[in-house]
Amino acid sequence: MNFDFFVENIEKNEISKETANENYRKTTNSIAKKEKQEVISNIGRMIFITIIGIVFFSVLLYMSISSKNTDSKSSTLDNNSISSQVDNSIFSPIPNSKIIVVAKTQIGNKGGDKFWKWYGFEEHVQWCACYVSWCANECGYIDKGVIPKFSVCNDGINWFKEKNEWHDRGDSYYPIIGDIIFFDWYDENDNQDGISDHVGIVTRTNISNRKVYTIEGNANNICVEKMYSFDEEQIMGYGSPKYE
Repeated sequence: MNFDFFVENIEKNEISKETANENYRKTTNSIAKKEKQEVISNIGRMIFITIIGIVFFSVLLYMSISSKNTDSKSSTLDNNSISSQVDNSIFSPIPNSKIIVVAKTQIGNKGGDKFWKWYGFEEHVQWCACYVSWCANECGYIDKGVIPKFSVCNDGINWFKEKNEWHDRGDSYYPIIGDIIFFDWYDENDNQDGISDHVGIVTRTNISNRKVYTIEGNANNICVEKMYSFDEEQIMGYGSPKYE
């Protein structure tokens, strides 16, 4: 046997083994690197999902706390007096809407005791004007000279006429929110005497349908909401206060 040939084959085999080992190491390192990158990627995704979850639940918690605070504020307002609510201007910024808000809190009142007793009467009286006066007082309008304190409807009309704030029904005047509306009811013979029998507060109007909506005290001894046509003959007219 040729000794040189034998040695050459051995050397070739050794080189082949080294090459195989080198390729194995490279393959192993490549796989390890990929696995490492995949682990890092998975960890990154988990961290991202965790952050999103924390943010989501934080938003839910904030909304829940805000809702409870709102409920708490509403409860506090319910416990406050009507006067303080009006003074703090938590209602509409339109000045003449304040008296509407106050008036609506009394819808359903029967007998009107709080109104005629507040006025100073010791026994039950026709209390529609006392009711309007009470609402005006709750808004501070009596002290400011915006609306008079009156218990007789005609006295209210005369006050508005002296202030040049009176409008007869049918003189092309459209009532507005906060106007004081006066009535002269038909008697049993369907006649009117020209003296006001009743008063209320205008809450809104519908010009296209020619309707006026009101809140009135002492309507069958109850505080209620009503609606009339602009052309209702029992409407005498309107006092239109100069609200600030």
